Amino acid sequence: MATARSLYILLLPRRSCPCRDLSLSPLSSKRISDSDFPVLILLKARILESASKRRDQEIRTRASRLPTPIPSTTGLKLVSAHARSSSPRRGAMSDVGIISAAVQRSGEASENERQGRSMGDSWAGEDRNMPSPTQASLRGREDYELDDPKSMLALFGIDPDSAAAQSEEDGDLDSLYAKMTNMLSKHNEPSDKPETKLDQEVTPCAIALQLERAGTEWNMVQEWTEYLFSEGPNGHKEVTEKTRLIEKAVTDLDAVIEQTLKDEIVYRAAEEQAAVPCRLIVTNLAADADEDEIAYLFREFKYDIRNVRLLDERDPVKGTRTAHVDMFTRTAARHASHTIGDIYGLRVHVRLAQEVHVSDPISFADIDVSN
Repeated sequence: MATARSLYILLLPRRSCPCRDLSLSPLSSKRISDSDFPVLILLKARILESASKRRDQEIRTRASRLPTPIPSTTGLKLVSAHARSSSPRRGAMSDVGIISAAVQRSGEASENERQGRSMGDSWAGEDRNMPSPTQASLRGREDYELDDPKSMLALFGIDPDSAAAQSEEDGDLDSLYAKMTNMLSKHNEPSDKPETKLDQEVTPCAIALQLERAGTEWNMVQEWTEYLFSEGPNGHKEVTEKTRLIEKAVTDLDAVIEQTLKDEIVYRAAEEQAAVPCRLIVTNLAADADEDEIAYLFREFKYDIRNVRLLDERDPVKGTRTAHVDMFTRTAARHASHTIGDIYGLRVHVRLAQEVHVSDPISFADIDVSN
């Protein structure tokens, strides 16, 4: 009965309950939707039925614990009366059966007394099994106070017979309490759809509060807001257009660079081919010789020298190096090819590139035509 009383606020029907907010109930702090009220009504009906059975069981237990009076030969009188409980709650009633009988104080029980005792036990059994007027009156008063469950079911369009056809598990108070807790826990789960739609004027304020709680920097928020919603130069459309133009310019620039490199290769090849008649090939150079020492070797033709270049290849046996000396004219190259000298004690060999190409094809590999 204490459970039914503690859940009274939760189980009141929608029209009779002055406050449907579950913050008054110890079960949950959320509001129950209208679709859940039939389940609550069924739960209330089960709780009332369980409380009624528990009350009847207490009355039977209390009656069974009372000593059976020994009726006298004059007769047995069974008196039933109401005894209002001293509980501070209103409407709290207790049904007590008062049995008064004349009892002999001396001597053993006679045959009539034993018959009277058995008759009293049978009356007590009938009183346990059959509902008394007091119990019916008490149930009627509680139904009047807590509303009729069948009427509440009919109010929401639920057939009482179909509601009573639930399984035995539904009749268990613990099972119903578990179902109720599960139903309320669903309200606490986050939902994909918002429960309420904010007004257009309130939405920016709500977003600002959420950003402030998250500790988001306003500069980043402003940049993203401009990018998503602005029609200016920082908007999504303008930024996309600028990105497209930049990518197109980069593609065009890469194409120009590639074409320029191809032209440079063709120009270098033509220049190299034109420089071969005016080129000298200097071999047997010391490993430490450089361009200045080669230019000093041809100091008599210093104004005719166009370029001096040392090759990276070395002789595999002696470790000597080879150099190319380009002259402006073929005549200067032919005169310089007769130069005799040495660098670091090694006698150098000077020949025209065309002579090497004609007389010694194998040595023509010393000529660098790729650069």
